[in-house]
Amino acid sequence: RVLLMILAVSMITLLLASPFIYVLPVFVVEVYGRDSSGFGVLVSMLGIGALLASLVVATLGSWKRGVFLIIGGFFSGTALFLIGAVPLYWAATFFMFLLGVGSVSHITLSQTLLMDNVEDEFRGRVASVLSMSTIVVAFGLVPIGVAVDMLGGRTVALAIGTMLLAISFVVFISQKQLRRLD
Repeated sequence: RVLLMILAVSMITLLLASPFIYVLPVFVVEVYGRDSSGFGVLVSMLGIGALLASLVVATLGSWKRGVFLIIGGFFSGTALFLIGAVPLYWAATFFMFLLGVGSVSHITLSQTLLMDNVEDEFRGRVASVLSMSTIVVAFGLVPIGVAVDMLGGRTVALAIGTMLLAISFVVFISQKQLRRLD
């Protein structure tokens, strides 16, 4: 049951948060009034947050990884919500850093927890399901792109952020077994 929860949380987060990078140019031009260098700074901050999260996750070992998995969802949701709520470019650089931290910590920890908690004879099957999880981003991209076109980027970022925060809260409250994973 806990493996299905890890996989479900991972897929939902990928579906909602990962397509945002593909609509980021809309924010750069329409919300922040910047050009390609502005886009480069935001993506760089995302990468710096991702790198830092990778290093932190690597040093965690097997300590409270289930809790940190859920916290990654909170970070991603908070970052997307703030990107939608605060239309300031320099604030967005920090929010992109948070998004990088949340996304990579969540992805890394979900893969680690799945592999650590599955029986040896099922690792290949679980690894193949994980490799297919990147397709989930494509499924989220079309509706998010259409929504950005119809409603605007800020509204969509607020909605996605709110959904991720709500999902993370429900998972944190309801999934005691996941919180206990080390």
